Amino acid sequence: MKSIAFFLLVLMFVVAGCNSDSKQSVAARDTASTPACAPCATGKSGGTAWCKSCNTGFVKGKKVRCQPCYVAKTGGPACAACAKKN
Repeated sequence: MKSIAFFLLVLMFVVAGCNSDSKQSVAARDTASTPACAPCATGKSGGTAWCKSCNTGFVKGKKVRCQPCYVAKTGGPACAACAKKN
């Protein structure tokens, strides 16, 4: 009987701990929402950049997934793949 009471007591603390909003969990949540790479941070803040690791670009803060389109929007030649679609 004592072991059941002890188990329930431990379970109660574990469940209460899972629902707590500690400083560590808030910091982890804030870190997860910030970009890990410099080009993405630049793009998300309104700049123009291409991130090789994320395979994503930003032109004046607007997301671009196609690298040839990114090149075209930054002064390069038109994207051949998109030209075929139109």
